Amino acid sequence: MLRIWEGLNGFTQFSAVLISSIGLLFHIRWSRRATALGPTILTTLGIFFCFAGIAWGLLDFDANDVRSSVPHLLGGIRTSFWASVVGIFWALTLKIRVALFGDAAVPASGAQEGSTVDDLARLLVQLNRSIAGGDDSALL
Repeated sequence: MLRIWEGLNGFTQFSAVLISSIGLLFHIRWSRRATALGPTILTTLGIFFCFAGIAWGLLDFDANDVRSSVPHLLGGIRTSFWASVVGIFWALTLKIRVALFGDAAVPASGAQEGSTVDDLARLLVQLNRSIAGGDDSALL
């Protein structure tokens, strides 16, 4: 594994470390938001670095001197491959965690407080009576 890491260029290592850090952050700060957005963000980052790696590889590509341009192009393709693998890997870890242990629980302190539908219906009836009611306090 160390041999693979040492064989990667700096851009590839940066992309892998960035995606892995964000993946770990989603696992550490486990929440409903992390389970909903985490896999999408990680996959999107993998795809972004995939295209960035290909663009980086094509940056110095010279069609007139293909022989000397191919190594740089292959480095860009290597970046695109490994960034995609790392992004998909971390997205899968989040999906597997949800499948095995369920979604993150809503904290008790974060429970929504407020009116229910019944409360709103009761207030609407009172408002209707005060506007169109038959007694002296009615507006109409």
